Amino acid sequence: MKDNPYFSASDETDMREDMNKIFGKTWPPARACWALVIAGISLVPVLWLASAFLDSDQQQWWAPKSLSFLPPLMILDLILNSPEIEILLSSAAFLILFAVLSLPLASGRPRIPRRSVVFVFAVQALNLVYLVVALPNGIRVDAGYATTVSVISLGLCCALVSMAVRCARCPRFLTALGFQWLAWFWLILYSFPVLFTVFTDV
Repeated sequence: MKDNPYFSASDETDMREDMNKIFGKTWPPARACWALVIAGISLVPVLWLASAFLDSDQQQWWAPKSLSFLPPLMILDLILNSPEIEILLSSAAFLILFAVLSLPLASGRPRIPRRSVVFVFAVQALNLVYLVVALPNGIRVDAGYATTVSVISLGLCCALVSMAVRCARCPRFLTALGFQWLAWFWLILYSFPVLFTVFTDV
């Protein structure tokens, strides 16, 4: 391609930088796929951490006191009464959902997939309604725990909104991937925390 006689090399460089700021710089697909795989694998320890509260009577010593319950695990606990199967099914469901909603990032695009934004913000809205209804009861059971997990849950929601706005204004692949990972971290550990009863003997 011949050089444009009306623009100098520095002008063209500035123009490319401006375009990257507006539309974002894509990652090579192979590199983006590996980044997604690593992000997905890194969610496995998060799911393992969430399993610490499957049996509240035998709370694991390494589990943080401010850890919330994983809602799907609690539901499966009522049905299956098998922690191993519950962890396996929940892990598979969360990782498959992460993969499906993150699939557009495999091309290296620097923007958060629209399907993820819609899904995460819809769940956030439901989570907010749940907290408004459940928090008073949770405070009566254990004020410290209920307040802590609710503040963490809302703080993560605010962080996700901030990342979404930032990625919309200045698209970056790492920001989009970070939004995906943090969204699932929140979904697994701090979405819809169990505030009605903290321990099974309450």
